[in-house]
Amino acid sequence: MLVGLGASAGGLAALKAFFAAATPDPRIAYLVVTHLPIGSVSHLAELLSAAGTVPAVQVEGPTAIEGGRAYVAPPGRLLLCRGDSLELSDPPGRPPAPRPIDLMMLSLAEQGLERAVGIVLSGTDHDGTIGLKAI
Repeated sequence: MLVGLGASAGGLAALKAFFAAATPDPRIAYLVVTHLPIGSVSHLAELLSAAGTVPAVQVEGPTAIEGGRAYVAPPGRLLLCRGDSLELSDPPGRPPAPRPIDLMMLSLAEQGLERAVGIVLSGTDHDGTIGLKAI
């Protein structure tokens, strides 16, 4: 099962509470997308790992998905699911502004993953609404 989690930049407390209650399960992988601008330094993976027992890593390139882990999108990058792996993409350089939570969740839905779940903990400008509907 893949669980797509979305939160605006102010959603750290909600993400930490979620991962404090989560337990590592080899059947579940978490994909975490937040609204952090490109060029920001993010310690989100470390903060989420410290909040609970699910290890979290920031995705730096093509990554095979393993259960029992959380995968965090780097600031300003789009995190997309492609089969059993994750890919990063640069957001388009033109308006409208990218909706990174929607795009991650849409990638889960496009893969035909009946085992996908979407959760929006907080959002800006309704980011995540379209992705949740698609899932």
